[in-house]
Amino acid sequence: LLSHAIPLNMQFQLNSQFAVGLSVGIGIGWLLPRCIEKIRCSDLAKAACHGGSVRAVACEASHDGTCNPAEVGQVYLSLCRHLHGTPCSPVRDIPRSLLPAQDHSYAHTNLPAAFLKDLLGKLQAKFLVEIGSFKGGSALRIAQAAVASLPADSDKPCLLCIDTFLGDANMWLDFNPGWRDWLMLRHGLPTMYLQFVANVESMSDVILPLPLASMCALRALHRLAVRKDIPLPEFIYLDSAHEKGETLLEMKQAFQLVKA
Repeated sequence: LLSHAIPLNMQFQLNSQFAVGLSVGIGIGWLLPRCIEKIRCSDLAKAACHGGSVRAVACEASHDGTCNPAEVGQVYLSLCRHLHGTPCSPVRDIPRSLLPAQDHSYAHTNLPAAFLKDLLGKLQAKFLVEIGSFKGGSALRIAQAAVASLPADSDKPCLLCIDTFLGDANMWLDFNPGWRDWLMLRHGLPTMYLQFVANVESMSDVILPLPLASMCALRALHRLAVRKDIPLPEFIYLDSAHEKGETLLEMKQAFQLVKA
């Protein structure tokens, strides 16, 4: 009925448009997953596919699901395998819909960029540890300074960020009005971890989160170092509990681990 009701030249135009639309649709269906798969860690989330922007937190992966060693450093890969039990970053498959918008409003990151540049320029550390990461402000500064301190052809450094991402006593008690909001409570459970992942997205090929208590994490790293699965860290930044007894324990454990 349609063919009899529409002039022949218009039918040809409609059929041509349909064929083009079908071809483009099939092409996008084939191209889009490959475009997402090829997003590099350092690119972190932007790929132009069919005139749009595709966002993802991912490392370029090989066919067996492992990370491309050119995208991340060897220490990063070893920590993924031995701590997270994953061939690559454990955050690369987090759906974008679960991540909040980046929030760098926390104004109490007191790690001077000039001091880091000078210190890491001398150390040229490839394995760094931060204990107490919160929203990732200091992690970004450390990671950027670590990358800048190494030659361009050097293996990428790794900053392991250790934090429970569950907050501290003062946050839960709302010691100052608004502090509890930092927990980002959802059904009684903090979701700070997702905020951290979103905030450090630009350096996710260097920054690796480990949501674990500080003492447990330090002991785990010590065991991995003894087994020669990882090197000793050259740099440890301690900024976690801020409680008298806990901080002393963390300092003792950290000094046992740091490379002399």
